[in-house]
Amino acid sequence: MVFLFPEKNDTQLRNSFSEEDIIKEAKSGNRQAFNQIIEHYTPFAYRLAYVILQNEQDAQDAAQDAFLRCYLKLASFRYNSTFQTWLYRVVVNCCKDILRKKQREQKACANLARENTILENMNTVEENLDLKNVLATFTPEYRATLVLYYGFGLKNREVANALGIPVGTVKSRLHAARKSIQNYLLRK
Repeated sequence: MVFLFPEKNDTQLRNSFSEEDIIKEAKSGNRQAFNQIIEHYTPFAYRLAYVILQNEQDAQDAAQDAFLRCYLKLASFRYNSTFQTWLYRVVVNCCKDILRKKQREQKACANLARENTILENMNTVEENLDLKNVLATFTPEYRATLVLYYGFGLKNREVANALGIPVGTVKSRLHAARKSIQNYLLRK
């Protein structure tokens, strides 16, 4: 996202800025008035976002998103606090959203790396024990149950939720699969 910073001197803005009048104008639909709000509060919003996020691009995105949210919700501003206080709350919420998104992305990357490791280990186990043949004898439902339980390390309830089946069915499939694998290994 491209974020434009005001070119006017902050001191000049403070001298010509009457917060309540400008906000009333902006609430009535005057876009130039809202642009003045943006110009005045951008440095404050950016600094707050940067302190929280510790990343320039993320701080710019958070500040820009905060102004967009303020613009869309300006009619709900009730003067219970200063506009600056309201804006800061919005900036903090935008920062939290960015942090949550980054956390989800990091978890997804970690899970993907973990799944790749598990699948690589499963391939090694399958090759060493020649279990591909026995796995091929199972129905797709049984294979899915086995892979979710052993391959991805899900608990019985999680496997049941993932497959949309009762927990008892998961347990019985796992038991039957273990017996089949045990018989296969004993015959070998």
